[in-house]
Amino acid sequence: MKKIIFLASISLGLLLAGALFAGGGDQDTRSYINPVKSYTGVCRFSEGIPHYNLIIRTREEYKKFIDSIPKFEIGMGDMPRSNDPLLQEPMIDFNRYMMVVVVNIKPTLYSGPKGVSIQKVKNNVIVYFRINRKQDLHAMQWPYGHGYYAAKVIPRQNEQIIF
Repeated sequence: MKKIIFLASISLGLLLAGALFAGGGDQDTRSYINPVKSYTGVCRFSEGIPHYNLIIRTREEYKKFIDSIPKFEIGMGDMPRSNDPLLQEPMIDFNRYMMVVVVNIKPTLYSGPKGVSIQKVKNNVIVYFRINRKQDLHAMQWPYGHGYYAAKVIPRQNEQIIF
């Protein structure tokens, strides 16, 4: 009988300890934000266009970003017109949506951006992405001040956005 009471008290203690350390009070409030539309391409950095990630909330910022996209393909000699879909200036209702842009500023060393996903975590919006170092570094001609971008149109967020 003493053995049963002893085992029962140990079991009850383990159950209570498990409930105590289970983290029941503070719930993790993560949720993915699904993009309405996604775009990828090449952009140019110049005065007024920073060479890092962008948060576009207004039509003026959107127009400034579109102006940074080269009108022709990158290359030597006569190149064809760029087929970047943002050059068509698709309409975005900036009262309801915003655009998050991730930029790879060193395309000769890194590939990407890839795997761009956006999560709302408590009072922040976190943008996750990968820019991988290229394994085979070879001589590559690339104009200075140009890089690859990945843009996501998402529902407008008022929280702080962290890259």
